[in-house]
Amino acid sequence: MAENTFAVVIPAYNEDDVIEECLERLLAEGPEIDEIIVVDNNSSDRTVDLVEKLAESNTAVKLIHEARQGLVYARNTGLDAAESSVIARIDADTVVAPGWARRLRTFFDTDDGRAFDVVSTLGEFRGLPGRNFQAALNKWNDPLGRNANRAQRVSYCFGPSMAFRAETWHRIRSRVAMRRDIFEDVDIALCVEESGGACGLIRDVVVEVSPRRFYTGVASYATYAAYLPRTFWLHGRRVTAAWLTAALPLTVGFHAVRLAILRGIGDGGFSVRDMFRSTGTERERP
Repeated sequence: MAENTFAVVIPAYNEDDVIEECLERLLAEGPEIDEIIVVDNNSSDRTVDLVEKLAESNTAVKLIHEARQGLVYARNTGLDAAESSVIARIDADTVVAPGWARRLRTFFDTDDGRAFDVVSTLGEFRGLPGRNFQAALNKWNDPLGRNANRAQRVSYCFGPSMAFRAETWHRIRSRVAMRRDIFEDVDIALCVEESGGACGLIRDVVVEVSPRRFYTGVASYATYAAYLPRTFWLHGRRVTAAWLTAALPLTVGFHAVRLAILRGIGDGGFSVRDMFRSTGTERERP
């Protein structure tokens, strides 16, 4: 069987603080990645300039633009533009681990039975207290490494690090919702499942992602959290949606406590007074 070609799509909206590191890590993967497609979604910061600078010396990097505001529009434009047989979709704040691309390519090259249509990898939030706990938890979930060289069937996709065959994307392209008030990666997973496909999780590759969502104010986070049950309502999963809706107060309450703790942690130690300080202007959702 011929090896697959591999593309990475990155929707980007005002990502000048993270896009360089994201692209540099991808470029370090070398010829394992055939296309790196950054979709600018009306950025007003230095995102475009930074991508163009890297594209000048790296032919794999391509910058395209999507004028319709919204992650789903930028995502679709990038996925539609990809010419490779396997397409990964990551976030602009994703930092891939060495060997990430090789691992995903190898998976699809050897999945002769096509047991999975889309796979995700694990993710860890960089810079957070307790990161070692995250790593230990990932290890605890597979202490003997039995899932190291295969995918485990799951019912979700992890937006910051997921990949599928181009034919899978074309199959679900007309099914995915074009709304900004849902979890688009969950929507993709449900569309794959409803089209007869399966989602998988590869545990032996871990990417780093920004914890910036954890610093969102409580009101904004409550709005964001409601996107999850709404996604299931949209797919007619009423029981799951109802349970998730009922759990929203607990979810938001947990976030409020977590936010206060994160605000209180500083370079000089923990400060109770800082627990109630503002974290400044919140990042606008793309």
